[in-house]
Amino acid sequence: SRAPREVVEKERAKLAAAEERREALVARLEMLQAG
Repeated sequence: SRAPREVVEKERAKLAAAEERREALVARLEMLQAG
């Protein structure tokens, strides 16, 4: 069964947001470790 495009787009946006948050967290951690 194929998901409606709206659902796919919503999930893709959710994934993109989570990825951005993760990258921001990693960058912050690296900054903290660098001092």
